[in-house]
Formats: sequence, structure tokens, C-alpha cells
Amino acid sequence: MKKKNYAKKIYIAAALCIITAASFVFASCKDGPVFNDPNPSGLAAPVINSIEPASGLLNDTVTITGSGFNTNTDYNFVSFTNDVGTVVSASATELKVKLPGIVNTAVKAKVAVKGSLYWSNGVDFQFNDTTTVTP
Repeated sequence: MKKKNYAKKIYIAAALCIITAASFVFASCKDGPVFNDPNPSGLAAPVINSIEPASGLLNDTVTITGSGFNTNTDYNFVSFTNDVGTVVSASATELKVKLPGIVNTAVKAKVAVKGSLYWSNGVDFQFNDTTTVTP
């Protein structure tokens, strides 16, 4: 009888450990892409002042103005909620970004820069429906 109770306690303890570990893993998950800089240099978070135009279609190019951007296109990451745009040109105050394949959705655009631990402020952006024709 004691062996059954002891085995049962071990199974319960193991199950609790697994559940606790799984909860830590799932609690750390977030929406959108995650870019953790393996070598942060303590740079301040970039700041977005505007996105022009404020709406667009997939594969359009938009201009993001602000501050704290990296002049190397590969070191700027632009997130549109759950997808990433392609930075085609970069200066310290302006990014030209090719939009990802999102349709008919309002999103928050954010910028992360290599060397900073933080994302920029979020700015509203509207992906238009590809079937909408504007005169």
C-alpha cells in the first residue's frame, strides 16, 4: 500500500513540475515577431513621428519618419503587428519600407533597431483591401 501512495506522489509531483514549466514557456509568448538583439549596446528606443501614406497595399513602399533609426537597412526591423516589412533604405531619421502581405487590416507599426532593447512607439497603419479601387 505504501508503494502505491509513494508512486502516486511522485507522479503528481512530476505532473506539477511539467505544468509549471509549460506555463512559464507559454506566458513568455507574445504576438508579433520577436527580435532579441544578442549584443545590445544600450541605445535608446527609436521613435516614430509619422508614416506616409497612412494606408497602403501589400508591396507598396511607405516612408516612416522619426529618430533613432540605424543607417544600415539590415539593422532596422519594422513590425506591422504580426508581420515584418522590408527596409529598402535607411537614414537616422527616415526609413523606406516595403509593406508585407497583409490585407484589409488595421495594425500598429513599430520599429526595433539593433543595439536597443526596446521597440519604438506604435503608430496606426491601415492595410487596404486589394479589391478596393480608389479614384
